[in-house]
Amino acid sequence: MWYRSFKRGTTTRLSQDRIDELLELGFEFEDVGPGKRKTGRAPKSMEVPEIPFETRLEQLQIIKDEVGHLKIDPRFYRHQNIGGWAAEISKRYKDFENGNETPTPLEEEQFNQLRLLGFEFNTQFPHEERNKSWQESFDAFLEFQQVYGHPRVPQMYKADIRLGIWVSRQRTEYKRWCEKKSTSMTQEQYDKLESAGFLWAARGPDFKNTGRSSLFDN
Repeated sequence: MWYRSFKRGTTTRLSQDRIDELLELGFEFEDVGPGKRKTGRAPKSMEVPEIPFETRLEQLQIIKDEVGHLKIDPRFYRHQNIGGWAAEISKRYKDFENGNETPTPLEEEQFNQLRLLGFEFNTQFPHEERNKSWQESFDAFLEFQQVYGHPRVPQMYKADIRLGIWVSRQRTEYKRWCEKKSTSMTQEQYDKLESAGFLWAARGPDFKNTGRSSLFDN
């Protein structure tokens, strides 16, 4: 209902930034004809297909070559939902490690191959993750900068999709302040982000070029 109203130009609780965040998580907005119920549903890409283990190893190697590690966010649905697969095999490994199940010789060999590749079996299902505090997300942002040498966190950051969403939210809150609207961002948070070289716009002119040194200047 909100999405349909938003598309018509009516003011709703949805914003373009929130829609973008939902789309990045894999949510699909389904437009239907008059008189039919409109629903938002998770796409088929969230399912974990049965594909050869060797193919998963190849996909993991591609990710490792791109980002330098195998910390995979469970919401990373590309590569045939590699994030969901990583969560599944991490759970299987922990079940075996805790003595809940006994691995077959084939599974032991697969676990060894994953260890050699650098997979740490620590990907959790989204519902098992606890919510991060603002400071924890900020620390993750600083870690990203340290690893990659720049503050440009992609929205679909394979290792931590929540970090990409958090970055987008900081920009949204800052933009609300620039437009003299209410914002959840505090002066302390603004100062930390500014000192860390946070980019207030994903592209184009940077929002921070407003000539204001304080978040709460008039």
